[in-house]
Amino acid sequence: AMVAALAARLRGARVVMSYVCSFTTEGPAGWIATQALRFSHLGAGFISLRIVALSEDYASQSRFCALFNRKLMFIPVPVANLPTRQVLWQPATPPYSIGFVGRISPDKSLKLLLDAIPHLRAVLDAPFSVEIAGPQEPPGTPNVDDLCALIEKAEDDGAIRYHGVLDEAALDRFYRDIDVLVLPSNVRIEAYGMVQVEAMLRGTPCVVSDRPGMR
Repeated sequence: AMVAALAARLRGARVVMSYVCSFTTEGPAGWIATQALRFSHLGAGFISLRIVALSEDYASQSRFCALFNRKLMFIPVPVANLPTRQVLWQPATPPYSIGFVGRISPDKSLKLLLDAIPHLRAVLDAPFSVEIAGPQEPPGTPNVDDLCALIEKAEDDGAIRYHGVLDEAALDRFYRDIDVLVLPSNVRIEAYGMVQVEAMLRGTPCVVSDRPGMR
């Protein structure tokens, strides 16, 4: 980032930096990589004239953004999957349909949703289903195989249905058919939940983790 920003400034360009999210990696090698990237990002931040962040809420908890407060601008991600027509929310009736849209990845904290199923069965006096749509991470990705095994077990138990990757028309119907969208992610790289906006534009309410950017 710093090399690209410096090269642009030396050519007389006005540099605008896009800040998406913060992240950390585990282990000694991850720590070294994080420090190297931090140096590069700080250099790019000093060189840039403006830094565009997704939301003021997310930037408020970022140490990086705190260093460049005077340069910050906030432009939310444009939502490409717009509905052909907006609809108003309607009260749900049993059986309830709880939806999730996103990558099948530990980053999305899907295990929190899976762990909630027994609790919902205990306290909810009505039938419900958990509908999941989205791509799977490649096999062998850390912790993904274990997560996929949990999803398959829940499918066998009839607790969830996995719909795979949906095209735009099918995704539009998915948002409209579910009663609530859940985004359980509680990690720092979840900076702005586009699926929240896509669902709400279709009259579907959302439940999300109380995390900056999503909340």
